[in-house]
Amino acid sequence: LTLLMSLQSAFAFTEGDLAPEFNLMGSDGKFHALKDYRGRTVVLAWFPKAFTGGWTAECKSLRESEKALESYEIALFMASTDEYEILKKFAEANRAKFPILSDPDGSTATKYGVLKFGKFASRTTFIIDEEGVILKIIEKVNPVSAGKDLLEILDNLPGA
Repeated sequence: LTLLMSLQSAFAFTEGDLAPEFNLMGSDGKFHALKDYRGRTVVLAWFPKAFTGGWTAECKSLRESEKALESYEIALFMASTDEYEILKKFAEANRAKFPILSDPDGSTATKYGVLKFGKFASRTTFIIDEEGVILKIIEKVNPVSAGKDLLEILDNLPGA
C-alpha cells in the first residue's frame, strides 16, 4: 500500500513545488528549456491534441489576449504530445506567436503528471515563477476563455 501511494504521488505536484525541467522542440523550430527562462515567469499550458475544437478555441483565446499577456513579461508555451510537424502546421494555421512545444514520447507530460491514457496530455496549465517553483496549477481550463482567465489569475497571483 505504501508503494502504491508513493507511485500515485510520484508525479503529483502542488503549488510551491519545483517544476520538472523540460527541453522540448517548439513550433518555432527552437528547443525551449525551463532552465533557460530563469528570471521570468513561465506559463506552460498542456492540451490534448492539435486540430481539435478545444485546442483551436484555447489557442485563439490566448492569441486574442496576447497583447495584455505581454505586459506580464511571461514566457508563454502551449504543449502537447503531438509530433513537431503537426504542431508547426497548427501554429501556422492559427497564427500562434507563442511556441507550441512537442513532447511526442510523453516523457515530459509524464513528469508533469498530465499524461492520460498513455498518449494525450490533460488540459492543465502551470504557472512557474522565476526560480522554477510552481505558483499555480490550473486543472479546469476553459478553452474558450483561457486567455481572459489566465489574465485574471495573473492579476491576482503574488509573484507573477
